[in-house]
Amino acid sequence: MYLRHGVRLQSQSAAVLGLKPAEQRAAMSMPTFDMEKMTEILDHDNHDMRKKFRDFVSDPVMIPKYNIPLLEEREIALQRLQVGNVLYYL
Repeated sequence: MYLRHGVRLQSQSAAVLGLKPAEQRAAMSMPTFDMEKMTEILDHDNHDMRKKFRDFVSDPVMIPKYNIPLLEEREIALQRLQVGNVLYYL
């Protein structure tokens, strides 16, 4: 247990304590609940549309690129529009 501002907090796992920092982050970043069920609860409605949107923004072409030439920026914009059009017609 940890004491923070006078409140006792439970650690996520006692097994994490003996690990290196990188290993601790990896172990603690694993969810202890069903992600699909939590997503369904938080999304509330339009589950299919929200899943398609998550897939759309997860596409590698959507990763922001900064300080690039105008021609490359235009090409990326066209690729993003094409990816969006493909998803629109699914």
